[in-house]
Amino acid sequence: MTALAWIAYDLAMELVVLLVLGPYERVRSIVGRSRAEVLDERLGRSKSSIGGEQGRILIHAVSVGEMVAAKALVDAIFELDADRNIVITCGNHEGRQMAESVFRSHCRVEVLGYLPWDRRHVLRPWLQNLRLVAIVVVETEIWPGLFRIANELGTPLFIVNGRVVPGDVARYRLARRFFADVLDRTRWIAVQNEDELRRFIEIGAPSDRIDVVGNLKADGAIPDIGLPDSWENVFNDIRDPIVVAGSTHTREHDWMLWAYRKLLPEHPGLRLIIAPRHPKRAQDVAALAGRSDLEMRLWSEGPSSAWQVLVVDEIGVLAQLYGRGQVAVVGGSLVRRGGHNPLETVSPGGGAGDRTTLLGLPGTRTGSR
Repeated sequence: MTALAWIAYDLAMELVVLLVLGPYERVRSIVGRSRAEVLDERLGRSKSSIGGEQGRILIHAVSVGEMVAAKALVDAIFELDADRNIVITCGNHEGRQMAESVFRSHCRVEVLGYLPWDRRHVLRPWLQNLRLVAIVVVETEIWPGLFRIANELGTPLFIVNGRVVPGDVARYRLARRFFADVLDRTRWIAVQNEDELRRFIEIGAPSDRIDVVGNLKADGAIPDIGLPDSWENVFNDIRDPIVVAGSTHTREHDWMLWAYRKLLPEHPGLRLIIAPRHPKRAQDVAALAGRSDLEMRLWSEGPSSAWQVLVVDEIGVLAQLYGRGQVAVVGGSLVRRGGHNPLETVSPGGGAGDRTTLLGLPGTRTGSR
């Protein structure tokens, strides 16, 4: 039965890449929404400038939050072995931007970009070309093909900072025998807490190879690379109080703008910075602010103090912006997303200033993402 499931999975991935993902990414590159090399990376065509050195560790972190955890892991690896070569792969545009921002100072980190789509005949030569001694997957990236090929090549594969979105448990359980086979190919699974341990076991993870070790994001402070001098000058001249809402989701944008408008009559100089979880939503947030007759500015438009609402449409500056505010609102805590990383507000990059961090409404869980 499991053999048939593998055949079905491989066939499904081929069809999805051929009929959906490939054409979609090709159109994005044609209209200028993506770079042409992204499709090559996704198809496993990009061999990069890998030399003959062996002993690399591949760390795969899909997006922004996972890259924060990946940074803590990379720092720990370099403490043990400063000469170890690291390969970083991601799963989306935001993850790649964060990887380039966080790891630009690591001379031994080779940021290769996107992990190829999970097709066996593509992944095998791609992984062999990297000459790996280990693969580390951050959080919830359970790619059956990757896990299977790593096992066949004899490359140990680890899951770190493991978590399973509660709403996904039922879907995994529909194919529990298949995912039990997938997860049995891991060498070790390190999860964030007891709830995650229970969920992993529930979807088929081997209980004798899973441990609770805490959240890597607690050790993964973003480096204080500072803001561009022109923006630093703007914030140095601003004397008004600033609320920074970071990693916000759709309904949270609406609520923050609503609360801001309510506060303005009593605090006419108050300013609001909103950094959407997904920068592509920045235009929507800007439109909302504009319809509310608020003086709005996008971060990418350049430095200026002429704004009431500043909408951040770039990756890599949120931690620094937290330090310029008096109040921080951590996104994902006002909706059912578990809350994003509250430690980012007091990281070196965030500058633990004299401010209050609002972690959400009563009954919400914060800091688990």
